[in-house]
Amino acid sequence: MIIKNNLDEIQDYLKDASNILGIAEKVLIPENVDELVEIIKESNNNNTKLTFSAGGTGITGSKVPFEGIVVSIERLDKILKIDLDNQIILVQPGVRLKVLQDTLNELGFFFPPNPTENWSTIGGNVATNASGSRSYKYGSYRNFVNYLKVILPNGEVIEIRRGDTFALDSVIIINTNNVKFIVNIPNYQRPNLKNASGYFLERNMDLIDLFIGSEGTLGIFQEIGLNFLKLPESLIAIIVFFDNLDDMFEFLQIQNIKTKEQPSLIEYFDTNSLILLKPFYNQIPNKSKYALWLEFETNLIDAENITNIVLKEVEEHSALSDYTWYAINEKEHNLFAEFRHKLPLQINEIITKNKTIKIGTDTAVPKESFLEYFNYLYEILESSKLDYLIFGHIGDCHLHANILPKNKVEYNEGIKVYKKLIEKAIELGGTISAEHGIGKIKKEAFQKLSNQNLLKFSKQIKLFLDPKLTLNKGNIFDLDDFK
Repeated sequence: MIIKNNLDEIQDYLKDASNILGIAEKVLIPENVDELVEIIKESNNNNTKLTFSAGGTGITGSKVPFEGIVVSIERLDKILKIDLDNQIILVQPGVRLKVLQDTLNELGFFFPPNPTENWSTIGGNVATNASGSRSYKYGSYRNFVNYLKVILPNGEVIEIRRGDTFALDSVIIINTNNVKFIVNIPNYQRPNLKNASGYFLERNMDLIDLFIGSEGTLGIFQEIGLNFLKLPESLIAIIVFFDNLDDMFEFLQIQNIKTKEQPSLIEYFDTNSLILLKPFYNQIPNKSKYALWLEFETNLIDAENITNIVLKEVEEHSALSDYTWYAINEKEHNLFAEFRHKLPLQINEIITKNKTIKIGTDTAVPKESFLEYFNYLYEILESSKLDYLIFGHIGDCHLHANILPKNKVEYNEGIKVYKKLIEKAIELGGTISAEHGIGKIKKEAFQKLSNQNLLKFSKQIKLFLDPKLTLNKGNIFDLDDFK
């Protein structure tokens, strides 16, 4: 085991991409699973608070400690097994997303969920039920997790296979060697949209779904089993620029109602996003105010036909159709991915330069309410006079509105604006976190969002599995919530 307690050595473990800085006594880096289990057992016996550190790419403060010890899973990074016939891969939690994707790609396969941060870990992604741009077609991590080996807060290890243990109506049972945990599920209907807010609780649910998205508050992943898919024969991608919002929405509507040639992703970039990217990509047309990035998975026979259909639709709906970018080979696709990834990187640089904390929404709303919410976003942000930009997964009615304060006064004003945007999403039946989780930043908003019955049962589950509240203090709930 590696132990770090020098402040200079542990600085990187005290923050994530949110720019929040925490404190900790030391950092432990287990080099095998036995050491990880022992750390958790000892913390339970000694009532020591543990905060688990994964890739550090999160933006909600989940890995930021405010007391106790940090445990980094960075050395638990082995791919344990690949079953090509059944398209299943077994990994340790510290495996990086890029390593997973590169390994599968070399074998002719891919893992559909694709969070923007390639250096994120699989454990962190499962802990937040992450998704990414391809969620338009494939949904979140939850749809691809088939197995979890979980270390419970008392150090016991349980194995959960999807399809093996279901709730009997409103009761789900977790059996360990020493304890039988009986979890009650409230009468609650989850919103039918992207949602990474709090525990998954649903009548007749699969036990595995309780731990996916629980942000390390109920147990720590030792092993993770994932399903993967064959790479499509052909992948077509285009970035379409628009000088008119109505034209963009008409084009978007056509893509949303397709039954054939339906895209696997639809990403949105607003005017301010394009302005920020322009110095790096001078091919962005000067008159462009909005852009959509779309991908289409197809076979070699249909690829040309789909390309022609989509380009014709572009010509009919964009005055800037001559400037359309398209990608058909791996190098070009990588350039598109870099274009998308450049945006959050630049945002993080601005936040760091301004020495402020990131203010960004992760809201999703029902389709029927999206246009109202879209207009509200711009109305409130424009009137605030703050720097901002909006981008994200428009196909899922899920956008990231980023406020970029330059000082403390603007930061305080930005928080007021953020609260208005959150409240509007809740009012429209949406969620405050569609893919990044609650962490430590979004707890206040989560209290407002949550059905109080759901919140009550969620707290009971946390207390039942972690009565000493040793795992990931401050994620999802404040300890004061349990008094």
